[in-house]
Amino acid sequence: MNLKTAKKLKFGDMLNHISKKNVNGTPMRAKVTSVKTWKRSPDKIEIHVKHGLYDFATFTENELDQLIAPLKYIQVKESELIFNPLWFHKRNLMQTSTGYGNKLSTVSMMIHNRRKKRIYCRCFSNCGTCYIVYKGEELIVEVIGGE
Repeated sequence: MNLKTAKKLKFGDMLNHISKKNVNGTPMRAKVTSVKTWKRSPDKIEIHVKHGLYDFATFTENELDQLIAPLKYIQVKESELIFNPLWFHKRNLMQTSTGYGNKLSTVSMMIHNRRKKRIYCRCFSNCGTCYIVYKGEELIVEVIGGE
């Protein structure tokens, strides 16, 4: 996690710690209780978290590389997707020569916060992850069946 992302944390966000582990070996999960920043030293930050029922911890700017913010998901019904192919989709062409890539445009769009958003796909190997970009942040799209 970088400093910019850490400053955007708010109360209730969940974090995973790489080196601190739970008893079963999984990364420690903690809930953010507060984020403290300083005006005179903008590179300094303290993230106060709660782990479990009674454990509290504080992470500083030196430990940011060990913190991971979990990904954010959006669920959208299949009936709410908008079919809107781009020119290369209509000509049966691929966006890249291999068909793999980090930000491949799909034929689908969705409405998020009253705006149409293109659904992109990150595809390497045999699987892909669909997402939208909202305020510079990637939100993973999970398409669920239903009406």
